[in-house]
Amino acid sequence: MATYRKRPDGSPNLTVTRQDSDGDSKTFRQLLPNGKAPKSDTSFRPYPYRIDEWPAEGAVLICEGEKCADALWGVGFTVTTRAGGSSKWEAELTPHFEGRDVIIVPDNDDAGRAYADKVIEALTETAKSLAICELPDLPDKGDVIDWLALGNAPAQLTSLLEQAVPASEWSSRTSAPLVGMHISDWLALEIEEREWLHDWIPPGFTMLAGAPKAGKSKFAEFLAQSVATRQQVLFLALEYNENIIQQRFSHFEDDLEFHLCKEGEVPRWDQGGSEVLEQLLTALQPKLVVIDTFGKIKKPGEKLGYEGELASINSIKVMMDAHHCDCLLLHHTRKSSVNDNSDDPFERIIGSTALAATPDNLQIIEFDG
Repeated sequence: MATYRKRPDGSPNLTVTRQDSDGDSKTFRQLLPNGKAPKSDTSFRPYPYRIDEWPAEGAVLICEGEKCADALWGVGFTVTTRAGGSSKWEAELTPHFEGRDVIIVPDNDDAGRAYADKVIEALTETAKSLAICELPDLPDKGDVIDWLALGNAPAQLTSLLEQAVPASEWSSRTSAPLVGMHISDWLALEIEEREWLHDWIPPGFTMLAGAPKAGKSKFAEFLAQSVATRQQVLFLALEYNENIIQQRFSHFEDDLEFHLCKEGEVPRWDQGGSEVLEQLLTALQPKLVVIDTFGKIKKPGEKLGYEGELASINSIKVMMDAHHCDCLLLHHTRKSSVNDNSDDPFERIIGSTALAATPDNLQIIEFDG
């Protein structure tokens, strides 16, 4: 168990307990002195590890994790870390490094180098000097403990620290930028709730399924016409030629914000359809996209499954989310069978269960005649 203390009085601020599981798995539990989680106390402020033991002068090393920090303390270095490892850097930690010489000692992996980037960004205007010391001959994902275990002496580390690269000259060399964010960053996002474009479809990605001639297209056309009186609509009529378009859309007013593509203008997803749709979304910035039908744009299914359809529908949803627009995707249902659950009409959507699980919303239209 590692104890984080406050400065200057040295009173306990936080404890971190590490629990090792099978293999390389490990978990950490953080608790306040009262036994509760830090998130339960809005007045909680983090402190750097072992700050109450820092000398008044001299360089402070920053590594990842209390175990590494303790190992370097044990051989004579002033070292610190943050509770939670390399996931982020809290702004409250930064003032404690004002006027200090700081050297970051990252782990030998992308996460370690990305962590160094975070610390550099946070301390550039605060620390007296800021440098990076990458330990040589470390195995992949190795850290200072691994480096010491190789037989390296503290004197060798002292020499390496003297040769540390100034932060202004250092490149993180991550093989790829890390995606995602710490959970606290996700929860802090201010998300604008998307308005309902029409009472009949909720925001997001909606699959409207039904049997042939059940009225899916007519429903979609009516809804699109209503939305286009005030918002841009992109309608992919992938089963209609010029004659059918004139017949079905002759009652549409000229002043509607309505862009329509006919059959053959948007190829299948894996044959250029994704690029064409991306261009349309970028140019038009629609609030609603209607795709009639999924069967005309999807990648064909694989011989033994629905991998092609799944790849297409996932990609369409990601693209729509990236452009912050709603989508109404028309698809077909099959005839009911004796094995169907009569209480769940969504079982009859053509494709695997995963295909129907991808959209935000599912709707079934049935003709009662």
